[in-house]
Amino acid sequence: MITKTLTLIAGISGAATMSQFPEFSQQYVQRLGGAVDSLQMVVDDFNASAQKEGLTQEEALEQMTGSDFIVRRKEDMVKAITRLDLLQENLASLEGANALSRLQLIHHMSDTEALGAVWKSYQPAVQLTLMGMVFAGLGFFLGALLASILLGVTVVLSRRAFA
Repeated sequence: MITKTLTLIAGISGAATMSQFPEFSQQYVQRLGGAVDSLQMVVDDFNASAQKEGLTQEEALEQMTGSDFIVRRKEDMVKAITRLDLLQENLASLEGANALSRLQLIHHMSDTEALGAVWKSYQPAVQLTLMGMVFAGLGFFLGALLASILLGVTVVLSRRAFA
């Protein structure tokens, strides 16, 4: 009886947790889009300044030498350009994908700044959408399965220990 109760509790916990993924991932994609827009403005501004001097982006970066401040600013721009490229790639993969597809593309949800911002502001809610219910069912199944496996292993090990 206790095994069934614990399995049910684990299933319900899994359902409640997994049902949040569709909305959480949607908010992540929105944050990612905002980050891409912001970085794009910075990179576009840098490229416009370089173009006014008759330089390409790479040539402008190469000329950023001399003082410690300029070298640090160059490092900041290289990081911004690199991050923009990565975020644009991730956004292109995630945009327009439904929650099931986003679950398969979860490796594209790797930007810690965007994840942190979503986590900070996210408010869990009952997901009454089809995707929310699909994920709740998946979470229930996985939670119950995990509990069944762990409880089964515990029972087997305890029988061996007391045998």
